[in-house]
Amino acid sequence: MAIQPAYKEREFLLQIAEGSEQAFTRVFDYYRPNIYSTVLRMTGDCTLSEEIVQDTFLKVWIKRQTLPKIQNFAAWLYIVAQNHTYTALRKSKREKGQSGAMDSSIELLPCVSALNILNEKE
Repeated sequence: MAIQPAYKEREFLLQIAEGSEQAFTRVFDYYRPNIYSTVLRMTGDCTLSEEIVQDTFLKVWIKRQTLPKIQNFAAWLYIVAQNHTYTALRKSKREKGQSGAMDSSIELLPCVSALNILNEKE
């Protein structure tokens, strides 16, 4: 007897395309931790990473009509997150260059230790 997985991505994507916020929440809850940790590794900034995750899932909701056509949703989602990350990093670099930004490494220390804890748990 085969065990049915609790997470049925294809069904959720179809429901999201029809406007189901409940299905969207399930997909968000399923992918958010991995997307966040991936983005956090790229940025080293907790706040920026949260913003990028929100932007990524906002794009999922905005593009919900096209979700059933996506063959590999996980790969598509990671590419969207990666693209948002690169855009945010470029924007941040431009802003720091214009303002002569002060060193923000002190702000990143708690975030880096949280990342280490996440990596240890994995």
